[in-house]
Amino acid sequence: MRFLITSATVLCTALISAAPGFAQDLPNSLQGELLFDPGFAEPAQATCTDGGPGSTIKFSGDGAATGPYNGTFVESGTITLGGLDQAPFPDSFAGQAGLQLGQATEVDTSFRIDSLVPPATVTGTKTIFIPTGGEAFCGTFTGRDVLGLEDADGEAYAASSNVNYEATITTPAGRFKDTGRGALFVQDISARTPSIGRGTSGMGEFFSISNGVLPDLPGKPGCGIGDVMNHFHIGPPGQDFICPADPQNGGG
Repeated sequence: MRFLITSATVLCTALISAAPGFAQDLPNSLQGELLFDPGFAEPAQATCTDGGPGSTIKFSGDGAATGPYNGTFVESGTITLGGLDQAPFPDSFAGQAGLQLGQATEVDTSFRIDSLVPPATVTGTKTIFIPTGGEAFCGTFTGRDVLGLEDADGEAYAASSNVNYEATITTPAGRFKDTGRGALFVQDISARTPSIGRGTSGMGEFFSISNGVLPDLPGKPGCGIGDVMNHFHIGPPGQDFICPADPQNGGG
């Protein structure tokens, strides 16, 4: 079985290299890309469930994109939090505001990068990788000393998460696919007294690892790479690999 898989990999690579339209260079992956919004134009919307699952943070951000693709970005999505039942460090913001901590359990976002240098459009989605290491809180507070204010009331939402990404990169040379991992952070904190209000909001994301860029070839649904990949010989003579969407294999 290991030999068959290795043989298939080599054959797939050879077929792709020989296929028409593969002479162009592949574009950069998103590895090393940074998206940063220093402050939301519209406040994040949150539903906070104290001590239990189901808290959500809905956000929409835009700002600068830097790295392999330089330009602007927009992104929106929802982060779902687990039980907010962990005690924070007393000197942290959550500790000062009297909020319990949890972790992100689901991430569902979509993004778009309009790159000027190099010219390209990148669209994609993000989902949670593993809910580890990230601090999250969601709730309201009253009579707290936070953000340099005394006896303040307010709302605070924040979450960070490791994420998987899937992206389509469109350049003058064509369309390409990129997948990998990154880290996402979102926050929206507001505090006020009768005489003054203060807050901080925004989001940041770093694309840390790419699995590699591949051409996005037209093909039959479910095959992923294109007609050149729909049929090829593998294993004993006469044994074909048939695309799952091929009518010969019961597909559409």
